[in-house]
Amino acid sequence: MSLFQTSHLSHTGKFIILIWCFFLMTNSVKGQFSIINEHVKVGTNSSIWHYCNLYGTKDKPIVIGKNTQIGSYTEIKPNVKIGDNCRLQSYIFIPDNISIEDFVFIGPRVAFMNDKAPSAKKTIECTYTILGTLVKEHATIGGGAIIGAGITIGKFALIGMGAVVIKDVPDYAVVVGNPARVIGDIRDQKYIQKYPEFKALLEKQR
Repeated sequence: MSLFQTSHLSHTGKFIILIWCFFLMTNSVKGQFSIINEHVKVGTNSSIWHYCNLYGTKDKPIVIGKNTQIGSYTEIKPNVKIGDNCRLQSYIFIPDNISIEDFVFIGPRVAFMNDKAPSAKKTIECTYTILGTLVKEHATIGGGAIIGAGITIGKFALIGMGAVVIKDVPDYAVVVGNPARVIGDIRDQKYIQKYPEFKALLEKQR
């Protein structure tokens, strides 16, 4: 049955469908089978795709900016902030207290951590210590990377695929490996030719 075959519905049912369609067109597109609770705030023209699980709390909502996409099979926990114009691919895990600024790209299967010493006992007894992570504007995180607890990833930083990041990444740094190490600067010619969209922006940073 088509969503728009409404002749069998009550006036209330038709009104709900109209409101839902308006929401899809003006606020966010939600894929099938995603679970998104009432404590998730989604900006205009943002998209949340299939089989995602997003759950904030009243005191610690999830906030997603404008024109941002959340890929399928992604889980986002409370007190996460994601900026405008971000692109998050599929199968990403983002636990509590992660902040992601504007124009950030996160590849598939990236996992963020927020506890340096986890255990089942601490989880059961709620005695764990959560450490927040900050990803600054225009950073790029390659697929399969693991981002440790309490990390700051600098603006325009480039994290190679599969990297294991256990300490802060400076602005503009290119890092790879396990543990991740700095191998270059995004402003170097060998990198900037691969990212011409950054050239004008980086010139403004000088």
